[in-house]
Amino acid sequence: MKILTRSLFITVAMLLVLNATGQLFGPKFRSYVYLGPEKQLTTVQRIAILNFQNLGPYYAKQAEIDFGTKLADYLTANLIEEYRGADIEKLYLSGGITNIYQVIERSRLNSVLREQNLQASSLVDDNTAIQLGKILGVDAIITGSLSFEVSDTRKTSESTNKKTNEKTVTHYLTRNVITEARMKIIDVQTAEVLGTLTPKHTLTDEKYSTKGSVPTSAVQSVNQMADEAFRIVSSQLADYFAPSYQYFTFNIKKLKLDKYKDRAKDAENYLKNGEIENAYKIYNAIHDEDSYNPEVAYNLGILYEVTGDFDKANELYSKAYMLDDSDRDFQDAYNRGKRSLALKQYLDNMGIPIHKYEFADGSSTVLAAKVITKGNRSDRIPVYEEAKTNSTVVAQIPGDIELSVINQVNSWFLVELFDGNQVYIQASDVKSE
Repeated sequence: MKILTRSLFITVAMLLVLNATGQLFGPKFRSYVYLGPEKQLTTVQRIAILNFQNLGPYYAKQAEIDFGTKLADYLTANLIEEYRGADIEKLYLSGGITNIYQVIERSRLNSVLREQNLQASSLVDDNTAIQLGKILGVDAIITGSLSFEVSDTRKTSESTNKKTNEKTVTHYLTRNVITEARMKIIDVQTAEVLGTLTPKHTLTDEKYSTKGSVPTSAVQSVNQMADEAFRIVSSQLADYFAPSYQYFTFNIKKLKLDKYKDRAKDAENYLKNGEIENAYKIYNAIHDEDSYNPEVAYNLGILYEVTGDFDKANELYSKAYMLDDSDRDFQDAYNRGKRSLALKQYLDNMGIPIHKYEFADGSSTVLAAKVITKGNRSDRIPVYEEAKTNSTVVAQIPGDIELSVINQVNSWFLVELFDGNQVYIQASDVKSE
């Protein structure tokens, strides 16, 4: 029997439609962003995680898998990962770790539970959890429960071939696994509930066949889907009170003023290729000349955000939002900037540094007009100390290279070489860019 995955065809069809309508078009910049948690546990350094209690109906209790223990293990793994959610080789900042808490090892926790005549999977009330936390010497203890439900839905649809008038019956089987976890973070010393979260996640698997009813075995097993869903839930739980990295797609804003259009286009291309230094030089130079341009403030803010300079990012995002509060990207960036500042302060208080990337100073000629030398790279063109052919030849430079123009004197250009020297070149030896 040929079993097909409907979601694959839907995804391909959507991509084709989006591409046809142009909705996938536009300059983008993709980079990791260091995000602060929703809940800051300012008094907590050491944490213990108890197993989550499995309170679900039939499927959860008959699964033959202790998902309560697995969820606690998944949460622990998330919290001890140093750069959770990121490829460290692709980060522009350093020191922004995500494992900011000391998590008690499972062996130590199990040992204390045995000493107290408790099982790791037994129901532990808040008072008992607090006593366990004191024995373990932690600042906070995490307790919780979980459950999940499963539904299998079958349906059929009928279609007719217009040419042959042949009817085809398609049979569908859709399995939904709905998971939910309930987490509570308790201060061991004060018994105060520091935070709670109840994340939910639904996984769907659908198969269809034109050869008859789809067998139950065609879709993923309940345990497979529940396990995958609880892995995702564990990340949501960790994100609630620990920083994380997210691979973010930024919409690069096109500058509206014709004066900067060409150089801004260069900056867009640099960003798309991940060449942040070159993009920074252009956007920073434009911002120096036009500091009330919301688009350039936003684009420059992106560079500061991904490189860990949250003060500058917040300053520029706030400016863009102040100048145009109707732009959704500006609104989101403004809110993200405030959250990043709070994260920086939080980590400062914990003694955890963020080492921002340092941009090199931009060239004063970055926005200058450009000329390209005639010929090709094997040619050599003289450049002079003064604007006359009988002056000293400073160098012989290749053809087909771009130079920044400092000034024009009659039929001569004063240009800047790669080493920073300023020399004269005849206008007849260059072509306009």
